[in-house]
Amino acid sequence: MKICDGLILASFFLLATGVPATAQISKPPEDFVCYYPIGKMPELQSGGGIAGISRAIQQRVIYPNQSLHKPIDGKVFVTFTVAATGAVRGVKIVKGLRPDYDTAVVQAVRKLPRFRPGKENNKPVSFSFTVPITFRAKPLSKQ
Repeated sequence: MKICDGLILASFFLLATGVPATAQISKPPEDFVCYYPIGKMPELQSGGGIAGISRAIQQRVIYPNQSLHKPIDGKVFVTFTVAATGAVRGVKIVKGLRPDYDTAVVQAVRKLPRFRPGKENNKPVSFSFTVPITFRAKPLSKQ
């Protein structure tokens, strides 16, 4: 599966390293995932772009019991790949908040429905996302 052509790879290399890419670029490996937005990005069936993906994850987060008694504010940064089939894979926490919050976010991402896959040159491709999920502490109400 070809994901990025040589020109885009060269541009990405230049941006990532600050070193001009003057050597000839070889063909990317079959399991290469492009992190640079190209072609058409994957999206949920309901649409909404990146904001829609973030919203869908937030809606699927089940707050851990500990968070009800010791809530904290913060963000969990989660990365995952939408495969060429539209399936979510490779879910990992890039920057965590607390283990219980991190686990809740991973489980929420794994519950996402199948995506419409991203496309490059009208062919489905894998694409990686990193999404911040915000937690806001709410004190327990006194009854």
